[in-house]
Amino acid sequence: MLTANSKFAEAIRNGVHIWNINGFAEEFLRLLPDYKQEFIESCKQVRTDRDNLYKKLCDIEGMTVFKPDANFIFCRLPDNVPSAPKKKKKLFIEHNMYIKDCVGKTQPDSDRYIRIASRTEAENCKLVAALIDVMDLKN
Repeated sequence: MLTANSKFAEAIRNGVHIWNINGFAEEFLRLLPDYKQEFIESCKQVRTDRDNLYKKLCDIEGMTVFKPDANFIFCRLPDNVPSAPKKKKKLFIEHNMYIKDCVGKTQPDSDRYIRIASRTEAENCKLVAALIDVMDLKN
């Protein structure tokens, strides 16, 4: 568990025996205090990279981009572009990049939506360029 609420975290720590978690999580909890500053800096970088990706995606004509709170961005493809599964396949075949389509989800016209995980700034720039390429858009 990760939370900024120190009282809640302490209550959970006091109520859960360490043997209730897997070995990876146990090791993470042991090391976390030693790397707190690095963790904070990493979180800041993830937010910065995600926000930059969001801005780049907003520049794609016709794309509806939803403001993210996580490390991924939810988008609706422009109406003049074929379905998300077709664009996802083309992106993978031509650029060896994978994004999620939202086919089968509960929103109407779910085949128009994609979910893009944010990565590093350089990888995000390559992804946006590749996405524009497979959508046959000129930005």
